[in-house]
Amino acid sequence: AQCLRFAHQASAQLIQPQIKLNDLVFRHKRSVRTSNPTKELTEECRELLAPWTQYVLAEASCKNELETSLGRSRAEVGKAIHARRLEEGIESDRHFQSELSTALNLVQGEVVREGIVAGNRWDGRGLLDVRPLHGEVGLLPTTHGSSLFSRGDTQALATVTIGNMDDAQRLDALV
Repeated sequence: AQCLRFAHQASAQLIQPQIKLNDLVFRHKRSVRTSNPTKELTEECRELLAPWTQYVLAEASCKNELETSLGRSRAEVGKAIHARRLEEGIESDRHFQSELSTALNLVQGEVVREGIVAGNRWDGRGLLDVRPLHGEVGLLPTTHGSSLFSRGDTQALATVTIGNMDDAQRLDALV
């Protein structure tokens, strides 16, 4: 406890000059305009996007196809909503585009979560099922150790070389 109090006092002395410098350099905080879509826009997105998202979730055969199809569906619905607005004589500014993007992502996320809670994952797994796990060791010949770990479509490659800094290998010489 005594060490922590000493460290806190030393830190406080270092922080004060930083606060003064911050006050000199950054005089005004920037305001950030958040994009909170209206209920009407969110409902319009839900009406158009939810069925399409449900279809994509049921038909996708791999993660890449799923992500591509979900992105395409968001883009198509976005175009349709922009077209409706133009027919009504309403121009779409940057703020509206940001609201629309937020609403589309929100609706798509809701549909995906609702499916998972109902026990319907796009890849057929149940709520308690995990993606296939796979591990290999000794893949790279010039390291002291290497391994590849896979979980679904995600992979991690790890390498180890033992020795002091003079023994260190250059990255391009590993393979």
